[in-house]
Amino acid sequence: MKNTMKIALSGAIALSTLSPLTNVVHAEEQQEQNIPKQTSQKAGNVNDNNYMEKNFDLRKRIMALVGAAENTNSNYSNNYSYIEDIGDHRGYTAGIIGFTTGTDDMVHLVKHYNKINPNNDLKKYEGALKQLSKEGSESHKGLEGFDKAWKNASKNDRDNFVKAQNYVLKHDYMDKAVQAAKDDGLSQLGQYVYFDAIVKHGPGEFKQGGYKGKDPADWSFDELRESTIDKSGGKSPKNGVNEEDFLNAFLDGRFKSIQKENENDESNDNDVFDRLKTQQQFIKDKNFDLKLPLDF
Repeated sequence: MKNTMKIALSGAIALSTLSPLTNVVHAEEQQEQNIPKQTSQKAGNVNDNNYMEKNFDLRKRIMALVGAAENTNSNYSNNYSYIEDIGDHRGYTAGIIGFTTGTDDMVHLVKHYNKINPNNDLKKYEGALKQLSKEGSESHKGLEGFDKAWKNASKNDRDNFVKAQNYVLKHDYMDKAVQAAKDDGLSQLGQYVYFDAIVKHGPGEFKQGGYKGKDPADWSFDELRESTIDKSGGKSPKNGVNEEDFLNAFLDGRFKSIQKENENDESNDNDVFDRLKTQQQFIKDKNFDLKLPLDF
């Protein structure tokens, strides 16, 4: 049977109520109270209560969807301990959103974990991770025993380990996706589409016109977003563009990027399109509030 980790939203999963997810409360979220109720939101109308940073229920829904895509597990609390080399040339992929040893998000994670617990099992790998990140290498050089140390940290120091992962998740990914969704006047669905893209393609470092002439396989979130705005006449839903058309154009860019990545690496069968087809279906259903149930 084909391993679907990091691949697909496989099978029919229904998030029919919040009850299956109510036990998924992580260390840095345990003190959250009086979370504002999510309200219906029209494209272009920014209401802070409808964004992940303040709306816990919405965050759980989005994290469940992304967790299903990244690890085929909508109960995303199980994904903190995950680690595997999936053969995508990024080294080990691990944790809640797939931090990778060949990129700088794993460096950020271990560095922050060291601040929380200076005696953690991963501390000794920080130097090797910095070097591998600098090279963009898939190598395991200097990472002997890293996978075991990851599992040990998850088992024996879970609260601190979860806090460290959540910190990098928020600062490297969620904050940027939320701000971009606000800037572009997107709904809750648009926020999910952006967050899923930033997790999969990486945040990027914005350079005006950076996507032009660049292999789509290497497009980051910034480049996908800019190309979509350019195709929309330099505008976004905040400026009156139809959000359905805008999000479909954004997903067209993601299809192109992933297809090119697969063409460039014939051994790469990890990036199928199920997660994008799911998002297209939500757009077709006009479920801009991500109302439950979410069937995919």
